[in-house]
Amino acid sequence: MLLATGEALRGERVLLVDLDQQGDASYSLVSDYDPSKTSYELLTSESVQVPVVATPVSGYLNLDLVPASLTLERVEVELAGVLDAQFILSDKLEAVKDDYDLIVIDTPPSLNVIVSNALTAADKLIIPVQADIYSFKGMATLAQRVKAIQRRSNPRLSICGIVLNRYNPRTNLSKAITEALNEVAEQFNTKVYRIYPKGCNGRERGAKRQTEPV
Repeated sequence: MLLATGEALRGERVLLVDLDQQGDASYSLVSDYDPSKTSYELLTSESVQVPVVATPVSGYLNLDLVPASLTLERVEVELAGVLDAQFILSDKLEAVKDDYDLIVIDTPPSLNVIVSNALTAADKLIIPVQADIYSFKGMATLAQRVKAIQRRSNPRLSICGIVLNRYNPRTNLSKAITEALNEVAEQFNTKVYRIYPKGCNGRERGAKRQTEPV
């Protein structure tokens, strides 16, 4: 959400697609929206396109939101058996890509058909990771999914950076997790950062990166 709002404030035309059923980004940006026009309908209804469910965010002239819904929990069942289900979001975003400078997709932490749709549609991936053993364990599973997506449905997908949250340089655990994450990052030709790495907005600006790797 911060990436989307920050770029919108800079004057970029931004679309934020909230695919997390918890809807934190949606509730933070839009207090009231039509519950029948959400990312659930976008994924499950062939006739629903982005302009139908995109809601302008008040206070941000250049930011549109496709809000989340609790019904997203049913997407896995709804799309079971659908041919090439992982391409649904990619196809629908393709139709509006020229309307925006940046499209940000907010995903849930679980690896399901929703995340597969997001990874198939995306050009770049930013991975937020807490400096703990459980997050590191999840990274291994995500790494496998990313490689599968790159091989089968989206060869252009790249990992722009791994961003550490709740990093405490004074603890041995944080240091150990960081060292292990750096090894994972090397496999994907990326780096581990403590803050959002500039240049992950999908476009080359020519500006020098101003973030510090861990």
